[in-house]
Amino acid sequence: MILKIACILLFSLVLSVPAQGVKLVHADKNIGRYEHGQQFRILEGKVMFLQDSTEIHCNLAEYTEISELISLSGDVVLIDGQSKIWADRVKYWPEDKIAECYDQVRMRSENDSLAADFFRYSFRTEDAEAAGKVFILDKPGQVEITGNKSKYIKTSQFSVVSGQACLKHFKEDSSDTLIITADILTHTESDKAFATARGQVRIEQGSLEATSDSAVYFIKEEIAELIGQPAAKFDNSKMSGEKILVFMDSSAIHKIDIREKARATTLADSLRQNYNLLTGRRIIMHIKNKKPELLRSLNNATSIYYLLDEETSQAQGDNYATADSIRVYFTGGELDSIAIRGGAQGIYYPDSYKGKRIYNE
Repeated sequence: MILKIACILLFSLVLSVPAQGVKLVHADKNIGRYEHGQQFRILEGKVMFLQDSTEIHCNLAEYTEISELISLSGDVVLIDGQSKIWADRVKYWPEDKIAECYDQVRMRSENDSLAADFFRYSFRTEDAEAAGKVFILDKPGQVEITGNKSKYIKTSQFSVVSGQACLKHFKEDSSDTLIITADILTHTESDKAFATARGQVRIEQGSLEATSDSAVYFIKEEIAELIGQPAAKFDNSKMSGEKILVFMDSSAIHKIDIREKARATTLADSLRQNYNLLTGRRIIMHIKNKKPELLRSLNNATSIYYLLDEETSQAQGDNYATADSIRVYFTGGELDSIAIRGGAQGIYYPDSYKGKRIYNE
């Protein structure tokens, strides 16, 4: 009789340890059930497992004597060092130390936090995958990333987010937040942290609206580089070229640099819809207090500049010019004057001119 009881207790203890290295610390209720040729174990109440440094808490745990999987549900919490995961349901493979988390998933570590509908995480490699309304927050970098699907590789500190991907870089001392949306966003965490955006890229920050096929954003330096049919609008100016660089400081834009086949148009007369045009191999817009201060066209510069009477604001005509460099000055964000330097040539058409106006743009 004593031997029989000892065998039953030993059998129960073995079933309470679903895989090597996993220890059952506590359960309010321990139920055994034999079904379909397998012995099932059901743990209820305040259930706690321990595997190495990983704590597993839940209200219900189910597994079989030969199972490599533990099914957890009810206020599931997984704790490993400074990483903590919450979920409604979790499938846990103890041998590989992999958790698949479902429904209202949240994860928090020392520097990051995540929320998703589904989350797969390896406690051994720290690689992760997430899906369904993914939200990632990088606290030190003040970067927030959202999307429909995400994958993170610890060894390369590399994450990719797809499906309505969006990156927001905010500063506590600034009201302007940089927003980047794209089909796919990748984020690299390193000393030179950067994000890459591909497919229908759109960048917004204050008065800036920019689009391109792809872009790279250097987070610490606050520099965005747009390539692939880049175009940008800032205040009343529109810009395009083969490459556009946006320079920021504490999320405030202070310079926009257009490289190769650079082109910038600025509204001159809203009634007539006349736009001043500036072209060159390179155009740089300098910005102060969130307003354009100066436009510089460098190398093979050309301009079409519409002149207005200072007192009446009536159209006076337009001036076409070519030069080594051309500068357009702004006052309070409004066009003020133009300066043409080096090898200047051009022609002036008064407003009364009725002939064909020729611009060799």
